[in-house]
Amino acid sequence: MRSSFQLRIALLVVAVVLLGGRVSLADELSEFEKGRNSYSVGRYEEAAERFAQMLDSNSDDPLTSPQLIEQARIYRAASLLAIGRLAEADHEIETILRTNPSAYPDPVVFPGIVLDRFTDVRGRIRQELESKAQEKARQEQLRLQREHERRERERERVAALEKIAQQETHTEHHSRWLAALPFGVGQFQNDQTALAWTLLVTETALATTTVVTSAVVQNLQSKGTEPNVDPIALNERVSTTKTINHVAFAAWVLTAAGGIAHAQWTFVPERKHVRKRELPPELRPAPTIGVVPGGALLEWRAQF
Repeated sequence: MRSSFQLRIALLVVAVVLLGGRVSLADELSEFEKGRNSYSVGRYEEAAERFAQMLDSNSDDPLTSPQLIEQARIYRAASLLAIGRLAEADHEIETILRTNPSAYPDPVVFPGIVLDRFTDVRGRIRQELESKAQEKARQEQLRLQREHERRERERERVAALEKIAQQETHTEHHSRWLAALPFGVGQFQNDQTALAWTLLVTETALATTTVVTSAVVQNLQSKGTEPNVDPIALNERVSTTKTINHVAFAAWVLTAAGGIAHAQWTFVPERKHVRKRELPPELRPAPTIGVVPGGALLEWRAQF
């Protein structure tokens, strides 16, 4: 019940506002017709005063419609010309032309003297009117340029937001336990690719050398019990191979330890990966048609 009552009140307010606007316009038309009647029957002094009162913003009921104001000024100028108040008529005509440079009295309604006076005044202030028209055109050009720049900024903003919306950030957390492994594992985890491959190749080569030389030593030692074997030459080969084995193993230990220390020292706790994803349907740009001065505009817009 309460919502129904509030709805009725709202409708009543709207009706009063609309009715008030129509009554105000009807009053203006009524006063305008009275002034025009005075002009039509030749009571030019009375017509001039009537229209002057309508055009006075401090009067009780001034005109508010731009079209009625322009017509009232034309009728007042014609009335002033008819009673010989030329300076006031010229001032009224100048006001009309400065407001609307294309204004012209209806040749069916007004006599030639009024039309000629408009032509004379227009010629006298032509330079001013042209300057005003140029300034208006310049302001319109600036407005269009600002509107274009605003649209470009909006387009760039939407494009940036669309790019952000199409990106998904994945965080990869790293482990210090992996950084403690040899063969460049820690460097691979830290995304230090060049050093990681160097350590991997070097440590693999040293480890392979250590394993191979160890197997060779065992093989040579097993030949010591065979007949016709020169023990001196065999011992030299075993000694040389052991030396290579020990050097390779020591180098592997030092390289691995250095790589692990470096991985721990330069440890990167996490790494972010940006992956592309599809825009949700509600964020995909849709075509929008708008009307602009000089034509229509078709553009794509997305809401964020």
